Amino acid sequence: MKPEEGLGEVWQETEDALIKTIPVYDQGNRVISFGRDRRFRREGIAKTVKRGDRVLDLGCGPGTMSRILLDTVDDVSELVLMDPLRQMLSAAKSTFSGDSAQMTSGIFEHLPFRDDTFDVVMCGFSFRDAQNYREAIEEIGRILKRGEGRLLIVDLGKPDSRLRRWLVGTYFRFIAGFLTFLILG
Repeated sequence: MKPEEGLGEVWQETEDALIKTIPVYDQGNRVISFGRDRRFRREGIAKTVKRGDRVLDLGCGPGTMSRILLDTVDDVSELVLMDPLRQMLSAAKSTFSGDSAQMTSGIFEHLPFRDDTFDVVMCGFSFRDAQNYREAIEEIGRILKRGEGRLLIVDLGKPDSRLRRWLVGTYFRFIAGFLTFLILG
């Protein structure tokens, strides 16, 4: 599997792992990001989403990004949460009881929306789980409003510096999982 191709065949393993992490999903992101995940989400939303936007939270997980969106931006005209895992959508529903957010199941590569539907598509720590990055980007481009749509991807990346990239890679390969297990069980 080439990195630019996405998860491809290992998607099923990733799906199983994600289902197991639902009770500690947000805490896991907090641990691996050194507690900066919420700040990254808030900053991205503040720079990308405007009042009155139609927003799709793609790969919404338990709804963390959407909750931060609603706490940050007044008067979003429509909010749709989408995740391939029904268990994640169930977790999100408990977060959004009483709010007017819509929820649907689907995958990055086959989005069940018309062309030019959304002002913003946001992916909080989720785009990396796409099965095929090229197809996912094409689908996102199709559903974003032509010429004015905005894509927000919040995630941890690899630094440009070779030494820092090695340190980050070592952290993710050997330390992040251990810390998460140690702290969250």
